[in-house]
Amino acid sequence: MYVKAINDVVDTFPYYVNDLKADNPNTSFPDSMTDETLESWDVYPVVVEDQPAHTDNQTVSLNDTPVLSEGVWSVGWTIRS
Repeated sequence: MYVKAINDVVDTFPYYVNDLKADNPNTSFPDSMTDETLESWDVYPVVVEDQPAHTDNQTVSLNDTPVLSEGVWSVGWTIRS
């Protein structure tokens, strides 16, 4: 899972390698893209945090937007009653 972020501000999430190729149809990309190559296009990997424990009367959903902390993009969870 990736995020497209310009100047550390989320532009698109989730964002996929196929999205990058579709957004740049006149560019030839390698078959296998490294994180360094993706970062040159403002595309960064996102770490999904472990799902928190919850009770039966609660629901857990993945947050809509990742956050940048200490150079790592991550997305957490929200628990609702």
